[in-house]
Amino acid sequence: REKPESADDVRTFLSSYSEGATAECVNGIVVHNLRTGARYGANEVAHVNFHPISERTIETAIAQGGIFASAGAFAIQDPLFAPLVRQIIGSREAVIGLPIDTLHTLLSNAKEVGVPLAACLPLPSAMAPGITVRVARPTDHEDLRYETLQPY
Repeated sequence: REKPESADDVRTFLSSYSEGATAECVNGIVVHNLRTGARYGANEVAHVNFHPISERTIETAIAQGGIFASAGAFAIQDPLFAPLVRQIIGSREAVIGLPIDTLHTLLSNAKEVGVPLAACLPLPSAMAPGITVRVARPTDHEDLRYETLQPY
């Protein structure tokens, strides 16, 4: 499911989860080494099952408005929804939207063999002028994994 476009979409999505439908979160990641042309990609899918979601919770989510920026009309890191998550099959990061372990694997695969990492970076992006690409630092992994994202 995409981001809900209306309050009725939110009600429909959340009611279906409340009745037992599983939310499926699909991520596609591609890492492209601009120096070598090596390109690696992967898909990661995660599933979320919820406890029953009350009408009050649904209306609160609509009133707060942040839910309209979330695909599937939920955010598991939102204090409103976190207690309602019954089960996650797959990685938490894949549900949030960026599977960090998969990204690290792809970055590792795309790294130039025999070239010191410092020689590869920083590398300006031709696809997005003004953006500089760098390899994720070891500390990035933990910082991103447990970061609490705020709704828009």
